[in-house]
Amino acid sequence: MDIIVTSTSAPLLDVWRRHLGDGLPVELWEAEARDVPADAVAMAGMFAHERYGGRPEPGRAKILRNGRGDGFPGLVVVPATRPMTRDAAGQAVVRPESADVGPAYFGISRALDALREWNTAGAEPRVDVLLFPLGLLGMDSAADSATPASVGRAVRECLG
Repeated sequence: MDIIVTSTSAPLLDVWRRHLGDGLPVELWEAEARDVPADAVAMAGMFAHERYGGRPEPGRAKILRNGRGDGFPGLVVVPATRPMTRDAAGQAVVRPESADVGPAYFGISRALDALREWNTAGAEPRVDVLLFPLGLLGMDSAADSATPASVGRAVRECLG
């Protein structure tokens, strides 16, 4: 599976280029997400569920069908969020078994695992090209070098 990371911000793509890692099946494109040919698009749940349906399940990535004809691919992949619980004061906190795993690594690794299972099961359409529009993933801060490094690690481990 190949991944195309998109943004309309050249400085943001430069940060990703420096921190993603070498030797990965990843291309960085300065482009609008809808202009990139792909089989599936990764999108944060806050954007995807309202538009394409489904419900979040902490700890699990979702694959949703896009029948809207909105210019995005026919499949929408929602990366997993880390499971949460409430502490003694009632504040939401990451469950202890997931607390030492970064959110980008957690979400992307589970999304890639879900897509590998999808392809292995023979589901249609097969996903050979996955689109990562940084803005729709909430990964669009040029000041953040940890996220591209975490995504690179997830790609290396899941697709390497």
